[in-house]
Amino acid sequence: MRIEKVIFEKGKMMKLIKKDLLLQRMYKDLGKNDQALEILFNSEVLGDCIMENEYLYS
Repeated sequence: MRIEKVIFEKGKMMKLIKKDLLLQRMYKDLGKNDQALEILFNSEVLGDCIMENEYLYS
């Protein structure tokens, strides 16, 4: 099993947002900026194994 460290990358986060309706709506509500991307990454991706896998392999 390969273990990858999950770190914030703007491009990966944008790809994930395009695939996930909830993240799209949250991103819009937060102002559609780089800070919103980091907030979503920290609150919705980190610590959730399913979202981490979606993020890593998006």
